Parts: sequence; C-alpha cells; structure tokens
Amino acid sequence: MKYRLLLVFLVMLMSVSAMAQGYRKHKVAKGETVADIAKKYKVTPYDIYRLNPDSKNGVKENSIILVPNESKPATTAPVAEKPTKVVNTEHVVAAKESLYSLSKKYGVTVDEIKKANGTSVDNGLQIGQKVIIPIKGSAVAAEVKEAAKAEKKATPPSYFFHTVAAGETKYSIAKQYGMSLQLLEALNPEAKDTLAIGQKLKLDP
Repeated sequence: MKYRLLLVFLVMLMSVSAMAQGYRKHKVAKGETVADIAKKYKVTPYDIYRLNPDSKNGVKENSIILVPNESKPATTAPVAEKPTKVVNTEHVVAAKESLYSLSKKYGVTVDEIKKANGTSVDNGLQIGQKVIIPIKGSAVAAEVKEAAKAEKKATPPSYFFHTVAAGETKYSIAKQYGMSLQLLEALNPEAKDTLAIGQKLKLDP
C-alpha cells in the first residue's frame, strides 16, 4: 500500500514538474488522435509533434505523450504612427487674394494659416505681404501639388480661321490643312449641313 501511494506521489510530482517546465503528460485514450489531444489542451498538433517526434506516425492507446501548456498568441508591440511632417512655404500676396483663396489654393484651412502667421493677418492681407503657408507632407509633395494646380490653369489652345472661298468644300479644306473631315465638323458644328462663301471656319492649330 505504501509503495502504491509512493508511486502515485511520484507521478503527481512528475506531472507538476512537467507543467512547471512548460508541458504536461497525457495518457492516450482509445481512438484518440493527435488532433483530438491538441484540441483538448488548446494547442496545435505541431506543438505536440515538437515534443513527441514519433507521434507524427500516430499515437497508441495508453501511451504517454508530452503536451505543451496552452499556446499563447504572440503579442506584437503597437507601431507608433509617425507624425505628419509640416513644411512651411512662403506666399507673396497678390491683388484680390484672401485667406480663404489661399486656403483653397494650398489645400489647408484658414485657421492653420492664421496659426502660422500670428497677428500679422488679423487685419486682412496686403498686396506684397509675405504669408507663411503650412503645407503637410514633404517639400517635394508641395511642389508637385503646386505644379498640378498650375497645369490646370494652363492657357487654352488658340485656333486660327479659314474664310471659305467659291468652289471650296469641307473635304477640300480639311485636306488642305491636313486634318480629318470629322475634326473640321466637330470644331464647326454650324457648318455641318451647309457651307457658305465667306464663312469663317475654326481650324486646329
């Protein structure tokens, strides 16, 4: 009886020791698989294979295998967001410009412009006054932004005109200037049906 109690005590001691080391012992029940055991202890089959390489070929009833303690998902430290870099640019006020128009031009708010300039803009803007514009992002991004706005304001294409002479047709005029008949008609919708002598036709430069 004493030996039996000693044996039970040793088994319990080994189990406690195993748990302290990060794993526990499990006696395989009838019909049990590695997947079943992994699910029971909330670990992955890979965790069991790592401690019991032979279990890859299956586990036998009543055999003892080591099972790691419950897997804990790896925690990752939160990544701190980098603050947006603010680049100040200087704008010389032109006629009819206001804080509102500058805010639209540079894509910032009126309050942001006021904060960057302090009391110098409290009484409005003066022609020739230098105003600090806080543009978010890099200096290169600011230049690209300004270039895109300048492109939108590009001068529209200029056209020249041809005065229709006697005997001329839309086809002959289009051929003379090396353009298609469709383009000529698109530029001059009023001349799509009729063509009169002395009529001025708009031509693509």
